[in-house]
Amino acid sequence: MRQVRAEIGGDAPCRKHYKVLFHFGGSLEVKIERSQEYGPVSEGEIGIVEAFLGSNFPKDYRCFMLEHNGGTPFPDMFKIPSEGDSSLVDSFYPIHSKRSTHNLIWCLKEYSDRIPNELIAIGQDPGGNQICIAISGKNYGSIYFWDHELECDGEPPSYVNVYFISSSFTEFLRCLSKCDE
Repeated sequence: MRQVRAEIGGDAPCRKHYKVLFHFGGSLEVKIERSQEYGPVSEGEIGIVEAFLGSNFPKDYRCFMLEHNGGTPFPDMFKIPSEGDSSLVDSFYPIHSKRSTHNLIWCLKEYSDRIPNELIAIGQDPGGNQICIAISGKNYGSIYFWDHELECDGEPPSYVNVYFISSSFTEFLRCLSKCDE
């Protein structure tokens, strides 16, 4: 697959070409493996998901989905600042119509009564914890880590097991590092 460098973030328009690398200046590049594994997603399909949610995706995440429709970043490690811990991105969920638990639409249904209403799961770590994005509220666009092991079964969703990671999807990609760092 041909690799193309791209800038992402800020007010950069969505690009229609499929890219494998995000280049953030200096030597940091984030490669997206398994990009378009389930095929591309259209503006219309994203619009249907946004209508279901009653909220639009943050622009940088929307552009990522149009370009990659999920995938696995490399490097893939991120820090959980408030916990002094870290985790890995196993994958970002794609939008597709195949029957699968590896699907953003399935996750919207699965986690709707487990994750706070302002958040949706957009990916997972290798242990099944969720990487979430705020789709409403004062922290719109921020990325969070949802720890399923600390979930309060039978309780309404709260932020007891949710940890702030970054203020945007682009910032989240920028903070990814290799495990050996």
